[in-house]
Amino acid sequence: MVQRCTNPKNKKYYRYGGRGITVCEEWRKFENFYNWSIENGYDESLDAKQCTIDRKDNDGDYCPENCRWTTSTVQSGNKSDNVYLTLNGETHSSPEWAEIIGIPSKLISERKRKGWTDEKCLTTPIRENYKKVICDNVIYSSITECAKKYGIPYPSMSTWLRNKKWMPKYFLNLGLDYYIMEELNEEQTN
Repeated sequence: MVQRCTNPKNKKYYRYGGRGITVCEEWRKFENFYNWSIENGYDESLDAKQCTIDRKDNDGDYCPENCRWTTSTVQSGNKSDNVYLTLNGETHSSPEWAEIIGIPSKLISERKRKGWTDEKCLTTPIRENYKKVICDNVIYSSITECAKKYGIPYPSMSTWLRNKKWMPKYFLNLGLDYYIMEELNEEQTN
C-alpha cells in the first residue's frame, strides 16, 4: 500500500501515487495500521483474496475513514470501469452478479456494452458450452462451479485461467484449464 503510493518505481504507482492517492500519516506506523485492521474486520486466517483492503472511494486516500477489509469480489465492485446492473430492485457490479447468478462477469459486461437491458444481461442463459473448466479430469460447466468445488474465490480462479503464471502449482498439476465458445447470437437470445 505504501509502496504503490510513494515509490514511482512500483509497477502500480501510476494507479495510486501517480493519481495523488496517499497513505495517511497515522498508518505510516505499522502498529497503528495493524490495530485499526484488527478492529475493522481483518482476519488473519483468510487468504489474501478473501480479506483485502478496499478504499470505499476509489479516488480517496488510504485512511481509516475511507478503508475497509472485504473480499476481492466486493473490492472488484469498487473500480472506476465497473458495470452496474439492476434486477428486481437489486443493484450490483458485474463481478458481484457473476457470483450471485453464475454467469461470468466478463460476459455480463460484454452483454451490457452491446446494449442489452440489465434484465436481459442477467437472465439470458449462456450457451451450455460457453465456458467449460477442466480440472483433475473433471469437466465443470463454469469457473464458478469449479471454484466452489475447490473452495477458491471466483476472481482468483478466473485470474489463474487467464494468466497461467499466477496459477498455483497444485492446480497446474491438476491440469486446470478452460476454453471459451462464442456467445449466443442475438436471434438465439430472443
